[in-house]
Amino acid sequence: MPNTREPAELRYQMELLRWLVDEEVLGSYPDVPEQALHPDIREAVNALQKVSGEGPRFVQAVELLTREGKHRAAELLNRAASEYPTVPLDDTLEAIRCTKRLRDIQEAVAEVLQLRPGKDPVTAVAAAEGILAAALAVGGDLVVPVRRAPEYLDDILLECSDAYVPSGIPLVDETFGGWRRASLHIVLGLTGTGKTSLILQSAMRAARSGLQVHIVSGEMRGADLLPRLLGDRLVQYVDEVGAPITVERVVRRDREAVRVLEAEVERSRPELSRITVDDRCWQTVTEMLAAIRYRNITSRIHVLFVDYLQLIRAHRAESKPREQQVREIAETLKRLAMELEVPVVVTAQLVDPPAWGGQDGAEVRRTGAPAVRESRAAAHAADLVVELQKGEEQEPGRYVGYALRVLKSRFSARDSAGAIMVFDRWSCRFIRAEEAWRPGALAY
Repeated sequence: MPNTREPAELRYQMELLRWLVDEEVLGSYPDVPEQALHPDIREAVNALQKVSGEGPRFVQAVELLTREGKHRAAELLNRAASEYPTVPLDDTLEAIRCTKRLRDIQEAVAEVLQLRPGKDPVTAVAAAEGILAAALAVGGDLVVPVRRAPEYLDDILLECSDAYVPSGIPLVDETFGGWRRASLHIVLGLTGTGKTSLILQSAMRAARSGLQVHIVSGEMRGADLLPRLLGDRLVQYVDEVGAPITVERVVRRDREAVRVLEAEVERSRPELSRITVDDRCWQTVTEMLAAIRYRNITSRIHVLFVDYLQLIRAHRAESKPREQQVREIAETLKRLAMELEVPVVVTAQLVDPPAWGGQDGAEVRRTGAPAVRESRAAAHAADLVVELQKGEEQEPGRYVGYALRVLKSRFSARDSAGAIMVFDRWSCRFIRAEEAWRPGALAY
């Protein structure tokens, strides 16, 4: 019989081990976060998965653990094999997840209790909220109550007027109505194709519509994002010799251009104040979620941008292959979109060369999921995937030809829609091709 005197945490993990001795259950090993398992239990599970010789698997696993000097793990596995599970597998898994989650929350509370207001209680409160938000974010599955089908009609009626956030991108706005709330959108592209410029253009469009925007920038400093947010207004100015004020001039800290930026920031302060930026490089998903939740507590977020997927680290990443990390980060962002009921727009690096390119460079029909670098499975979590592609022939000058096409959409059957756009190098803005080449447009 199971030892009821064991700590609750180990008791349920032993129950899992009793289930996994059954090779059919092991063959479809359930999704249990490794960090939720006691080290000895984890060693026993790894041993069961590793062996593949003749005879009972658990016997081989016990022998392997004994040879490796992991006697406690061998003892637990041997004991589990002699006992029958008494708790249903699903209940066992849920108990393990909840026990781990409770421990994380308790540790966070203990850490908060160590904080002292001192001379800066505002910072202390922010730190406390961040610690608690991080604890609540790690491993927390979104709990959705079961509802009868007709009850969803109320959601549909409510969303009719408030389902989308304007993207400022013609293809997205005209085809889908904008970025959809509670949905994950991925903007794919090779390095240097303007993905950051596209989402910053979209962020400024949302802020000008009165929406609260949060940007996670893993690649670019906030000081370099600012001129790109205001690019369309900067190019309305010229300097004393008639040369245009461009984003590039501000980025390289041209004095005249910076003075124009200063004036434009004051003019646009109400809109810019709706945008917050987290520009910490190579942060963990836990750190990112904590900052997002704190921002949402202080002022509700209406749209979230992340630049870019491969620059976010998974929680306790050292124990997981990179492909699994990227997939889990995408899935976490999807859950966050549903939880906060906001659009989440993420840029991601495309596999290079694209998986659908022919050997001679000719395009062939795509098969399978959109090719996100380091994790092809990441796109499965997305509701909308678009690809930004630079034209093959690029000429010097103000405008650059681009194509934006839809690779995947859960919103409609138009998963092959596309549009030709032009990138304005001066303002770092994507515009319609006809706007660039209309009579009177500056094209030098």
